[in-house]
Amino acid sequence: MPLHYYSFQTRCAHWLLARISLFQSVCLLLWLGERAYHETEPPIHPWIVYTYIGSGLIASTGITSRFLTRLSLTIILLSQLYITYVFCLEKRLGYSKCIRARISLRCLTTIGVYFRLLGVNGYNDKRKQTDSHNNDNQVDQLHKIKPTTSVYAFGLTIMSVSLCLLSIFCIPVEIFQLDRDIQLTEINSTLILSMDNYISKLLSLILGICLLTAGIIYSIPVIIHDHFLLNNTFSYKNYLFQFADYLIGFSFLILSFIRDCNFNYWHIKGCEFWLEIRVLLENITILLGIFVINDLLINNSVNSLNEKYLKTLKVNSKSLKSQ
Repeated sequence: MPLHYYSFQTRCAHWLLARISLFQSVCLLLWLGERAYHETEPPIHPWIVYTYIGSGLIASTGITSRFLTRLSLTIILLSQLYITYVFCLEKRLGYSKCIRARISLRCLTTIGVYFRLLGVNGYNDKRKQTDSHNNDNQVDQLHKIKPTTSVYAFGLTIMSVSLCLLSIFCIPVEIFQLDRDIQLTEINSTLILSMDNYISKLLSLILGICLLTAGIIYSIPVIIHDHFLLNNTFSYKNYLFQFADYLIGFSFLILSFIRDCNFNYWHIKGCEFWLEIRVLLENITILLGIFVINDLLINNSVNSLNEKYLKTLKVNSKSLKSQ
């Protein structure tokens, strides 16, 4: 469907999501420039930086012009995989495990969103192309769509893992205490409220439960193996995925405003200003991604229902004429 048929909010989300790699490239340069004040060599080789920025520019142009969209999105996905590896495992960065965990888990969630975006197009193509009156055509279309639906399910699995880990670091309960230092650092980052404040603990508990619930819902494709993507979009599982996306939207909005915007706290913990901006960009990418995914699936479902209704009307009109 052409983009001008969508609502203003959806077009804004598409516009921002198509250009998010440009913002991330600029943020990377500013982050490296900020680190240049206290180190002689960059933690990333210059040619890798040039490649990252060039690929981001090309991919953003491709998505904006709607030319080779899937290839452009794949390039952004590969760039995101590399930057996640850098933040998580590159020793020259010198970050504590708390900083590494919060950045890499958000980057990992973004990777899951990109995989889901790659899976949406194939899912829509399948629904539009399948002919229920031709069994051979059904087999061919199922063969074509299977890798794409697997990509969508793989994205859900990645998001399930990252969200469950994020929830463990948020819930202020000892039974969920995977790492005490990371948990205390995350909870203490709440703006205005202190660790001893009951409101802070309650808020952390609510955020942790929301993230954990969303992670468990996303794990359904792993726990229950079936062709859930080949069913009606408004099936109970897709309702669950939509509910999980709402939970993520609520959780990351709260995290962005009350924790990730606490620049003074994270600066004391060793996080540079532009690295914290990168964390906020990851949050924005996640929010935009789940909004676009849900909007595409819902619009596709409505269009499919309209197409079926029109086909039924045509068949009925032909039968009346023949009579």
